[in-house]
Amino acid sequence: MYRFRHRLRFITISVGLAVVAACGSDKDSSHGAPVTPAAPERSPGDQKVLEPSMGLPRGPSDQQPGAGDAQNTGPNQANARGSRLLGIFGGYMSCSGDANSPFKDTWMQTYVTEVQQSLKTTGSPEVKYIMSCFKFDVAKVIFVTSDKPTEVREDSIAQLFSAFEASVYNSPNASVSIAGHSYGGWLSLSLIDQVKTKFPVDALITLDPISRAQCTPPAVLNSILDGQPNASCTRAPADFDATKLAAIKQRAKTWLNIYQTDATILHSGQLTGATNVKRRYTPGDLAAHSQIPGDLEVMKQVISLLAR
Repeated sequence: MYRFRHRLRFITISVGLAVVAACGSDKDSSHGAPVTPAAPERSPGDQKVLEPSMGLPRGPSDQQPGAGDAQNTGPNQANARGSRLLGIFGGYMSCSGDANSPFKDTWMQTYVTEVQQSLKTTGSPEVKYIMSCFKFDVAKVIFVTSDKPTEVREDSIAQLFSAFEASVYNSPNASVSIAGHSYGGWLSLSLIDQVKTKFPVDALITLDPISRAQCTPPAVLNSILDGQPNASCTRAPADFDATKLAAIKQRAKTWLNIYQTDATILHSGQLTGATNVKRRYTPGDLAAHSQIPGDLEVMKQVISLLAR
C-alpha cells in the first residue's frame, strides 16, 4: 500500500490523519527490475509460486473448476479485433501528486499505454479506459475516462461505478478487463459485485488485494509501531463471502489473483474461485506489497492478459 522509501512519510502523515474517520494507504509502485525471490517453499495452501522466469498460468482455478473453465485458457478470439474497455484501479496514495495529471508516471498509466501499443498491430479499435486512484480520503476516488482524459473527477466510489457502467453501455460488445492493486484490487471485486449491469468480464486481475473497509492506515501504522500484524491486513479481503466470490467467478472468464506474504504486516492471500499465484520476494521486506504491479515479470504477463 505504499513504497518502502516513503514509509517515514507515510507514518508522519498517518499520525496527523489518525483522527480522520475514513482513511487508507497505498503508494504507486516503481517500475524497477523485478525482485529476486527467496528460495521458494510452497505451503500446502498455495496453488502456484511465480518465479521471475515463469509466465503466469492461463489455466482455470484449482479451487472451483467449472464446465466453462476450459475455454478460459486461451486468447479470446471473438474479441481479438473488437473494442476494449479497461478498468485500472490503484490503491491508496497511488495518485501521482499532480492534481491536473494524477496518473502521470504511475503503473496504471503504464498498463494502459502498454496495452494500447500491444493492440496497435492487431488492428483493434482504440482502447477505452477508466483509471482510478486514492488520495487521503478513501471515501472518494480520483478517476479519469478515455472519453474525457483531461477531466479529473474526485467523487464517491458509487459514482466511479456508475461511470464504468455508462462506459460499458456506450461500448456495446466491448471486451471488458479489470485490474487493480491493493485497495484497487478490492475495488475491482466490489465493482463486479455491486453494479446492477451484470456485464461479462473477459479478464479480472487482482494484485495483492487489500480490503479498504477492514484494513485502514491506522491499522497498518499500529502494526508497524507494535510489531504485531493486524489480521485484517494480512489476508485477502474478507468482505466477500462464498456466494459473492462464486458470482464474481461466474462473470469473469479469467480471474487471476497474484499475492505475496513476505511483507508480514501487509499482504493479501488466496481468493476462492481465482487462479491464485503467490509471488516470492525477500522475507520481511515491507515494500513487497507495493512492488507487485511494478514487478516487470508480473507487468509483462498481466499486460499480455489484458491485451489478448
